[in-house]
Amino acid sequence: MDTLTSKLTSFRKNRAVRRAEEKALRRKATIEAKAQVKAQKAAEKIRDKADSKNVKKLKKRAEKATKRTTKKAKKTANSLEQGHQERRRGAAELKIRQNKSEDKARRKQLAKEAKLQSKADKAAAKDAKVGRAHEKKMAELELAKVKQGHLNKDSAKRYVGFAQIVLPVLAPLAFKGITSAQGSAAPLAANPATALENRISALRESLSKLNANRGSEPEIARFSERTEVRLNDMNTALETAETIPTAERRNVHKSIAGELDRVNRDVLARLGVKS
Repeated sequence: MDTLTSKLTSFRKNRAVRRAEEKALRRKATIEAKAQVKAQKAAEKIRDKADSKNVKKLKKRAEKATKRTTKKAKKTANSLEQGHQERRRGAAELKIRQNKSEDKARRKQLAKEAKLQSKADKAAAKDAKVGRAHEKKMAELELAKVKQGHLNKDSAKRYVGFAQIVLPVLAPLAFKGITSAQGSAAPLAANPATALENRISALRESLSKLNANRGSEPEIARFSERTEVRLNDMNTALETAETIPTAERRNVHKSIAGELDRVNRDVLARLGVKS
């Protein structure tokens, strides 16, 4: 009985100890949990402060970096703009120099063309003067023969036709002599093309009258036909020459003047006049 009581008492003591130990453990665990929560809160608070400081630092760094980048970009933009302005000024100066050079070259070209045109005008005037002087001389020789009385039926007919042909040549020359004596000499055509056109027209008129008077002769008919073609070709060449450069046009005018001289000699030869 005593043993059972002793065991029961011992059991109760042990149970009380265990309960006390469990209670102590629970209390310890609670204290530790609270301490851990406090520690976590403190750590979080510290981290928040640190994060806030880091954020501020990072923000300041970002602001500084942004300022540096903006300043650098602005400097680069200013440098580029300055470069563009310098290039624009250089292009404008180059354009001015090019315009001056082109103007100078244009003035030189115009002066050269004017000089060549003046030479061509003088050459055409000289050719016209020589041709008219030759025609006048031949006409005067033939008229002198008429005055000397060397006439027969055939020669009289030929001289009548000749007078009709050379009259367009003598009349302007006589009129020019009269006006020169009066102190108002009429200048030759300033345009060489005009002088050559006048010569072609005069020769065409002379050829027409020659053909009208002696067109029944086969040789005269063939000559008139060939000469008319030559005059048409020269007239076409004269019109075409107006579209080419001055130097080339001058050469064409000289060629046409020489050809007109040959045609004039051919016409005079058909009239029995030696040139």
